[in-house]
Amino acid sequence: MNATYKILLILAISLCFNGDVFSQWTCRSKLSANLKPFSKELPLSWAVESTIGHGYMNDREISNAMMFAGLDYSFGKHQFYFEGAVKAWRNTLDKRNNDLFNKYYFGIREGFYKYYTKTTSLTAGVQQFQSSDYFLVKERAPGINYKRNIGRIDIDANIASVLKDNSRFGSFCSVHYLYNTIRNRHYPYIGEKFGNSNFASVSIKYTPSKTPLKRKETTNDEFEDFESEGFDEFEDFETTSEKTSSSLVNYLQTKLLSEAGLIVYQEFGTRIDTSRIYIGAFTDFALPWNFSLKSELLHQEITNQRALIYHFRLSKHYRWKNNSRTAFALGYFGKLNYSNEAKAQMSFSNLFIGEVMRLDAYDMPLVQLSMKHNFPKIRLHVKLQGVKQFTDDNISELNLAIGKTFLKNVKLTGMFSKMDANSLDQTYYMGRLELRVTI
Repeated sequence: MNATYKILLILAISLCFNGDVFSQWTCRSKLSANLKPFSKELPLSWAVESTIGHGYMNDREISNAMMFAGLDYSFGKHQFYFEGAVKAWRNTLDKRNNDLFNKYYFGIREGFYKYYTKTTSLTAGVQQFQSSDYFLVKERAPGINYKRNIGRIDIDANIASVLKDNSRFGSFCSVHYLYNTIRNRHYPYIGEKFGNSNFASVSIKYTPSKTPLKRKETTNDEFEDFESEGFDEFEDFETTSEKTSSSLVNYLQTKLLSEAGLIVYQEFGTRIDTSRIYIGAFTDFALPWNFSLKSELLHQEITNQRALIYHFRLSKHYRWKNNSRTAFALGYFGKLNYSNEAKAQMSFSNLFIGEVMRLDAYDMPLVQLSMKHNFPKIRLHVKLQGVKQFTDDNISELNLAIGKTFLKNVKLTGMFSKMDANSLDQTYYMGRLELRVTI
C-alpha cells in the first residue's frame, strides 16, 4: 500500500469515530479538566492521560506515545501541582535502531506552588506562561508569575528561564520532532542550563466590561488553541450582563472596546548574544455582526535588528439555529524594518501555525486563515487552516482536522496536511490519527 492510499485510509477511519475533542494543532491535553479527588476528606486530586498517534508522510512512517500524570493539592489560598510525563516517538527516517520507538523521554512537565486570593496570585515553579498580549510568549518554564486585579485593570508580571527539558518546543507537547521536513530552518535557542535563555515581561490590561474576578482553583489548563481564538467547540460563547449607559463614551468603552493593554518584554541570558527588548500595545474591538478585530504593535529594540512588528486578526463567530457553531479567522503577521534585513527575534511565542511546518514569529511576514465548525449534540468538530509565508522559503501549508469523543473521555483527532516550500523537491502530504484517553 503506497503512502497516498495510507493517508486516504486514515482520513476515512477518522470520519467514522464518535465522541469530545479539543481540536488544537498542538498540545491537545485535557488533563486538568479531569482532576478528581482521592477522597472527600483529603484535598488531593489526580488524573492520568495517555496519547498514542500514528501516521504517514511521503517518505516516512511516524508514531508517538505519551503519558502524563497530575497531582493537585489545594487548600485555602494555596495550591501545589505536579505533573510528570513519559514520551516515546519513532520516525522511520531515523535508522539508528529497529525498536518500536527511536527515542524516549522521562521528566517533569509542571511542578509549582501558587498562592491566590480573589484579586491576586503568585505562582512559582515550572508552569505555563502566556503573556497578556496576543503572541509574545506562550511557553512552559521554571519561573515566577504575579497577577493583580484592580477592578477593570489587570497587571501581569513574569520572569522565567526556558529550559529544553520543560519547553513546549523542547521535550514536551510539540511533535515537530516527528516531521522535521525542512532541514536547517531557524529555531530559537532553548537553554541547556538555568540562566542560558530567559525572559521577563510586565503588562497592564484594561477590560471595560469586566465582571468581578472569579477565583480559579487550578491554573494547569493547557494553552488555548491560538488558531481558533480559544473557541472551545463545546463551550457557550461568553456573554456579559453588565448594564451600560447610553452615552457615547460608555458605548465605545463597553460595547466596542473589548480590551486594551501595554506590554514591556525582554529576552536575556548567557547564551543570548544581545539584549532583546519589545515595547508595545494591543487592542481588541468587538465589531458589529459578531466580528472581532485584534491588533498589536511592537517595537523591537535589538542591535542591527530594529523593527516595528504588527499583527492583525479579524474573526467571527456564528451560532446556527441547531446550536452548532462556526468560527472564521483571518490573521496577518508582518514587520517594518528600521535596520536592513531585520528579523522578528522573539524566541518563545510558539505560534506553531501549521501542524507540520509550525511557522513562528521568525517566519514573518505570513498570513493565516482558519475555519472551525462544531456540532455540540454529536460532539464533533471539523477544522480547516491555511498558512502562507511570503519571504525566505515561501512555505505554505493546508490543514484539515476532524475530531470526536466517545466513551466520555476517549478522544480521537484525525489530521491531514499538505505542504509546499521552495526547498522541497515535491509537495509533501501527512496523514495522522491521534487517540487520547483521560482518566
